[in-house]
Amino acid sequence: MKKLLVMLLALLLACGGILAGATAEEQSPYVYTPKSAHTAELRCIDKNIETAVIPAMIDGYWITSLAEDAFWNCVNLKKVVIPSTVKELGICSLGGCYNLKDLVLPNGVTNIKSQAFFYSIGLRSISIPSTVRKIGDGVFNYCTDLKYVRIAHGNSSYEVKGKVLIEKRTKKIVSSFGSIDGEYTIPYGIKEIGSSAFQGNNNMTVLNIPSTVRKIGDLAFANCDKLTCKVVFGSYAHKFCKDNGIRYTYDKK
Repeated sequence: MKKLLVMLLALLLACGGILAGATAEEQSPYVYTPKSAHTAELRCIDKNIETAVIPAMIDGYWITSLAEDAFWNCVNLKKVVIPSTVKELGICSLGGCYNLKDLVLPNGVTNIKSQAFFYSIGLRSISIPSTVRKIGDGVFNYCTDLKYVRIAHGNSSYEVKGKVLIEKRTKKIVSSFGSIDGEYTIPYGIKEIGSSAFQGNNNMTVLNIPSTVRKIGDLAFANCDKLTCKVVFGSYAHKFCKDNGIRYTYDKK
């Protein structure tokens, strides 16, 4: 009998260990989707998470990307630590994170997809490494508190002028950032205004668009309800505004 009790106790302890392990695994804030034999993308399932230290590897898979909507609407998130294994940030991957204030992206990130930080209204500063080669349109839409976009020395692809992020090779405005109040002038020499580039700047009243602009993307001025564009007569911007019902006036300089 005594031997039987000992065996039962051992069995219960073993089952308890298995259950504890399963519970610990279930409590992980992350899930992943394999992308190849050795890599995976990550998503957070804990919408109440406050600090996210993203692991470089899970179950033998290197975490190389944050999935679309990976941390979407994690309104309590205050800090994110991203490993250098991550190469890509998906659409809205860090969007809707109202309490995320400062973000440093690691060396190794190469691709930041469109609207990656959409509606992260509390974001104040972000540091972008030299390894980044592609940033999608409207990446900072509705990041109204964003004051500092720091591009690392050695990044040959992007630069910041005033309140806009510019792709150097194409001379394209990828996204504005922060809240633009009153009048704003696009730098002379800019050739393209990307899709959603100024979306949501409801306090911007006048936008001076130079004659060098030859392309304007969809929704570039969406929800800019007070906006009047100041354009050069006969320019591409003049035609664009006229064809799309956007208020405009002529630059008389």
